Amino acid sequence: MSFRRDFYTFNAEPHLDLRAPGIYEWRIDGVGIYIGKALKLKSRIRAYPNNVRRMIVGLSWHSDKKRDFRKIHRALREAHDKGLVVTLSVLENCPSDN
Repeated sequence: MSFRRDFYTFNAEPHLDLRAPGIYEWRIDGVGIYIGKALKLKSRIRAYPNNVRRMIVGLSWHSDKKRDFRKIHRALREAHDKGLVVTLSVLENCPSDN
């Protein structure tokens, strides 16, 4: 199977700053919701699809091969493979100390 970059839909209101800290949500239809936080939304939201790609091509999560992918990574990979509806939404910007 090859990686499909378009396996999810991305939603973010125009007023949200993806360079800033914030809260985001991965929603996999019929599976569940994952809420995350990031100091820099842009890099974090790029990381998840990249992790799915790494799984598909047989690479490890980090350079330490003993570290396994997290549950959300495996759920996104399964959703990718099954063609499930996946949505990534940026919910809000917030101070990094919140």
